[in-house]
Amino acid sequence: LAVIRQLPDGGSNPSSGVILKPPFVGGFFLFIEGNMFAVYVLYSRKYDKIYIGFTSNLEQRLISHNKLSNKGWTPKYRPWKLILKEEFPDKKSAMKRERELKSHKGRDFIRNLILEK
Repeated sequence: LAVIRQLPDGGSNPSSGVILKPPFVGGFFLFIEGNMFAVYVLYSRKYDKIYIGFTSNLEQRLISHNKLSNKGWTPKYRPWKLILKEEFPDKKSAMKRERELKSHKGRDFIRNLILEK
């Protein structure tokens, strides 16, 4: 799993390596109580596949991808390993970041993460 770090610009660039985006106060991240949304990237080493998604319950979603679900795309490429997680205070921000990671530039960023491991 990638390391959480902060960049001075607030880091909206996928190539910047930012794992957790603002809000932050005085150089520290501000964690807001309540529902957080996570954007996550899964990697199947066996099939060399990546999956990008977002959820409000990451633990349950990972169980679903690896054990519970029998329909769809992800069961075909098990096992999945979590390689990136980013948390956001609202669904809109999480959806925006998911779209960024699904872009060509975002997928290049993810492939570079995989190569680093």
